[in-house]
Amino acid sequence: MPKPAIGNGPWGEAVEYWLKEKKIRQADLARMTGIEAKIISKIARGFHTSTRSLERIAIALELPLYAVLVSPDRKSAAEERKLMIQEITERVVRSIDTTPSALPPLPPALAQKVKELGQLTEAVEAERQQASRGRSKAQLRRKK
Repeated sequence: MPKPAIGNGPWGEAVEYWLKEKKIRQADLARMTGIEAKIISKIARGFHTSTRSLERIAIALELPLYAVLVSPDRKSAAEERKLMIQEITERVVRSIDTTPSALPPLPPALAQKVKELGQLTEAVEAERQQASRGRSKAQLRRKK
């Protein structure tokens, strides 16, 4: 049996992701939104749709609109690193805020995360500098 055609809209992956995550079928989503089942099917395959339809889906799934525009599975490595850095930083700040003036040693798992944070920070900074150098070279070429 041939696979159904797929559009290029990133919302298709996002809708499918949230349907799986919330354990809802397309037919259930059609009933929740008042959108025809065949239209839900097309949206879930990434075909053209209106923002209003995506908004109705987001409301039915109790999500912000941006959550149904691009699947969480499409996060880039940089975004994942940024979230990891943010999480580690928040943990460290919380541990500092709750610790009296004499700081005890960090638990081994947290010490490892802090070490990883330092390495990730260095890697992100190196990528940023490399990207900045690439932009500078391009700007120089344009000026010539």
